[in-house]
Amino acid sequence: MPNLSPKQFDIYRGLQTPGSQLNRKSLGVHWTEDKEVASDFGSGQGLGGYLTHRAFYKGQSSLIHAVATSDSIETNETKLQNYDLAMDQDESEVPLKEGAKVKVQSITTRRNKGLNTKVKSRVRRYKNPREMTV
Repeated sequence: MPNLSPKQFDIYRGLQTPGSQLNRKSLGVHWTEDKEVASDFGSGQGLGGYLTHRAFYKGQSSLIHAVATSDSIETNETKLQNYDLAMDQDESEVPLKEGAKVKVQSITTRRNKGLNTKVKSRVRRYKNPREMTV
């Protein structure tokens, strides 16, 4: 969990996005403070994966960088139990409330055609952050 003294903090979410479709209406409740952890999950490796994302995942992945406020963190114990969280320190998971708003700063999209192929990346940064729902 992040230090809640600052009102806003950076969070990341990595997603596999087959078919080039990122659901912008609902980004999901599982986020992390660690950009590398989010990148690993987006590439299909999961935490501590031993293969590079080029070798492991064929398709498209997205890494979302957003800013959230401390009041968007889920603290309800019953809901947290239903989230199936991995609240270990390695993952730095930040569970957000369903329907909470985040301000998306950038989305990095990676396309991979498979083993031993070059990964193409594209970063879209927003001058005015996009408000999206988790």
